[in-house]
Amino acid sequence: MKSTLLLLAVILSLALLAAAQTVNTFCANNLACAVTAAWSFSSIQPKSMAGGGYLFADQFSGADASVKVNACIAQVISNGGGKCDASGLYGAQTISQEIDVGNHAQNPVTLILPQNSTWTVSGITNGTSCAIKQFSQSSILGPGTPGSSAMVIHAGVNTNNLDSLYCTEAAPNGNGSYIRAEGFQLFNTNGATMANGLMNVQALFDGSEFKNLVVANYGGLGLNVHGLVCCGTHFTNVASNGNHVANSIPVQVTLTVSSEVAFYNLSADHPGTGKNAIVITGVGNGSAVRFFHTYSEGNNADTTTANVSAGSTAGPIEFYGITCNDNGSSTAYCVDIPNSGTPNVNIYGMQQIVGGSANCLNDHYAGRLTLARAGTCLSS
Repeated sequence: MKSTLLLLAVILSLALLAAAQTVNTFCANNLACAVTAAWSFSSIQPKSMAGGGYLFADQFSGADASVKVNACIAQVISNGGGKCDASGLYGAQTISQEIDVGNHAQNPVTLILPQNSTWTVSGITNGTSCAIKQFSQSSILGPGTPGSSAMVIHAGVNTNNLDSLYCTEAAPNGNGSYIRAEGFQLFNTNGATMANGLMNVQALFDGSEFKNLVVANYGGLGLNVHGLVCCGTHFTNVASNGNHVANSIPVQVTLTVSSEVAFYNLSADHPGTGKNAIVITGVGNGSAVRFFHTYSEGNNADTTTANVSAGSTAGPIEFYGITCNDNGSSTAYCVDIPNSGTPNVNIYGMQQIVGGSANCLNDHYAGRLTLARAGTCLSS
């Protein structure tokens, strides 16, 4: 019985394949007649795609990834907002023009980045463009995890000259942007010029989020957080590395107006000789920067420069758990508080890795300082 059913199934399948060339239908008086045509479903699309709410960048014409993505985003904005899926632009791709995720009018846009891809800058030399510029009410969603190279934005050759590889809008409507960016790596190993750091972050409002990012600028400023960065803006699982190259500063925070920003699980490593891994300045009245579970490694040849320079005109600057890891010959302090302004620095839990430097805190200012559980590695 089973053999008979199997044979019938095979016969039916063959009949259906034949019908792809000649389709039987009914003509007048219910008599069968032959129509030599094949079924076509080319016009059938899910409603969301037909309405323009979800478009695919690789389906747009253009010489490279940046041209296609910009065309896709422009169409999404024209349709009233939605998602541009660039997943099809995987592998090696080129960025020849700034990719604008959203616009000054703050139309809602989401850009979905591909897996296993490197987008490399080519021929951008004006010193003002970013490889990717993100506007308010937009999201960039990549596949990367902390330390991942699943999606890389590469600065290309050393003759390229940009504002940064990634930036937010400097003067958005309402003075601040609401954005989300996650899951990609910014990479500059060849010495391309970045006027405002590899990642230039400014003018942000409540709850703006950066997550699972790698910033690697070998020879310059990595993550640059400055100006108005307010009201719950936060960075989670961000690693910034200078690879010990001269002039590398992995993280710099300069809050010149009333701002509040937090870092969770930040890793800031391998600055250039004479440079700090984290530099904090200008944190005035009404501003605050807080670090939760911070890790830092110093320069492999510089045995005296502190990992963190925590300077401000008021503050507070607060660390809730910070670990520094310097080699055994180092006398570098984990945190240095320079003699400037009236800094308010609070540290709750600090350590140097066993076998490394024995120095934790160097406070040059006899001002407002709260220190908890720092052991004996103190200097004033």
